[in-house]
Amino acid sequence: MTSLYEFWCDVINDGQYLWKIEKMHEKYGPIVRVSPKEIHIKDSEYYGTIYSGSHKVNKDKSTVAGIGTPTSVAATVDHNHHRARRAYLNPYFSKRAIADMETMMHERLDRFCERLDEAKEYDSVVSLDSAFSALTADLIFERFYGYHLNYLDIPDFHSPVTKAFMGNSIMFHFARFFPGLVALLKKTPLFLLKVIQPAVAELQILLDDMKERILSTLKEDTDKKDGNKPVIIAALGDETIPGVERTLDRLLDEGLVIIFAGTETSSRVMSVALFHLLHNKMHLRKLREELTALPPRLDHDYSLQQLEGLPYLSGVVHEGMRLAFGPVCRLPRIAADEALKYEDFIIPPGTPVSQSTYFVHTDPSIYPDPWTFDPGRWVKAAKDGFPLNRYLTNFTKGSRQCIGLQMASAEAYITIARLVLSFEMELCNTTVEDLSIDHVRLVGYPKKAKYTANARGEIMVKITGRADGEP
Repeated sequence: MTSLYEFWCDVINDGQYLWKIEKMHEKYGPIVRVSPKEIHIKDSEYYGTIYSGSHKVNKDKSTVAGIGTPTSVAATVDHNHHRARRAYLNPYFSKRAIADMETMMHERLDRFCERLDEAKEYDSVVSLDSAFSALTADLIFERFYGYHLNYLDIPDFHSPVTKAFMGNSIMFHFARFFPGLVALLKKTPLFLLKVIQPAVAELQILLDDMKERILSTLKEDTDKKDGNKPVIIAALGDETIPGVERTLDRLLDEGLVIIFAGTETSSRVMSVALFHLLHNKMHLRKLREELTALPPRLDHDYSLQQLEGLPYLSGVVHEGMRLAFGPVCRLPRIAADEALKYEDFIIPPGTPVSQSTYFVHTDPSIYPDPWTFDPGRWVKAAKDGFPLNRYLTNFTKGSRQCIGLQMASAEAYITIARLVLSFEMELCNTTVEDLSIDHVRLVGYPKKAKYTANARGEIMVKITGRADGEP
């Protein structure tokens, strides 16, 4: 077996190999070899063994090469090295740390709501994906770097971060097969990059600006306590972290992953949830009924603590996460020191093993009628004591789980609640097809996105009025 067929499907035909793997499973069963070295197992019950077992879990070098940030936590191959790097960042992304961000979230949401009021006044169509990406990018920049770039003030919300993510995502599979390409592009002069890879050039401009701002901030005297400092500034000055782990270039790698991953995952979760609420107004009515039972607040600026205990809102957020999927590409894990057993098969140590989130989130044995947006399934599971969260894998599981889970979750709860209580919206030229996945890059893209970095299946809405009686 060679990787040529995978190359043909994913690189030449823009992310089609996952569907070939699905057909392999239909023909050969739940365990198949998908490359000369990698095994794919389509069994939702086995996901935890692959991703959160008690064994040492390494990442696959070729997969992380496609990310393009070699010194980040996300791209760290070795289990022990990853654990150390992750430990340095964990305090900044704990539930308590995210709770401390709530004031910042509501300040940015104030501006977000002003922009939606402007869209209502001018009868403009709004891309929820772009708007939520701008909101999330502003929040992440402020928390991680100490400033935001007012992406919420961009007329169409199309921020450089969104353009760079989409442009770089189309290169993901190519970079997996040719990892030297990423290093080469980083060394290419900016004027040439603008011609041959505009999206990468956008990214380089962003990185250069970030570096200048950080260096400028470091030169300034500040009386801020460490807990109030931006993550990068605090980490650069934290002498408990080894010097090699807090270089500016490494922390820029880290920040870039968090900006891209956080912006993409959070914005898509909220967009997908809002789409389904507007597509089936029964869900919207149920959610409003639950939210209006809360003590009134003028701007609906409820705390996460008030919101996350609401059963139906929790169901909406979780269904948004499930049907947004997150990364749907294969993210292999390697049990470094022990063999894995699946049914009668023994998988030797050192073998990359994967399972796509797409197959878990659409497994009808876990999620009956999986393509139906049904917040009630989460309400029922909670009442029955069934651990449905075990099968929500858009942030993966185990020690390698996305570090931004708490932040993404908090933003989804707070933002969805505020918008549902504040605005009336209608979908505009958007259908379920825009949410479908045909091209699997790092994340999924619809059929119309083939060979282009400019189509995401955006969810478009018109703001038709205020839901709270405001003018």
